Amino acid sequence: NEALIINGKQIAKEIREELKKTVDSWLASGRKRPRLSAILVGNDPASEVYINRKVKAASSIGIHGETILMSPDIKQEELIAKIKSLNADPDVDGILVQLPLPKGLNEKIACETVCPTKDVDGFHSENLGLLSTDSEGFVPATALAVRELILRSGIETLGRNAVVIGRSKHVGLPTALLLHANGK
Repeated sequence: NEALIINGKQIAKEIREELKKTVDSWLASGRKRPRLSAILVGNDPASEVYINRKVKAASSIGIHGETILMSPDIKQEELIAKIKSLNADPDVDGILVQLPLPKGLNEKIACETVCPTKDVDGFHSENLGLLSTDSEGFVPATALAVRELILRSGIETLGRNAVVIGRSKHVGLPTALLLHANGK
């Protein structure tokens, strides 16, 4: 029962290098460059920084990342129409809607509108349902990062107890579900 310091920066670097090799191989086989469309509604500075990091990370591994800026005073119908147009676009492989959305916009409706097969955040109920049954689907990034840190650090979770602080649908619950799946 010793404490272990995990070098998250080194693990993240290794993951980025692996992903870049995968994308390079994908492109070398004649396939099209993957495209991530990130929707940012409003002008929340923290959301702007976060989404810029996501798009930059995608670009650094060879994925075409784009930010779609939308006015903070758009109507729900306009946001839904934009998501549906990205769902229908065969050139778009992944969609994320940066949360939180401005007041007056329903996040659940927005997340449920994203096609589950393009839902890179893993927030659609279909992906969360797949996660709850230990099935394949998109997994929220923070939960996946926690699992990768544990796996790549050689920490054995089988038969162990884990405490997850928080119960949000986007971090706490998915992290607990992933740890549960790894413990079987």
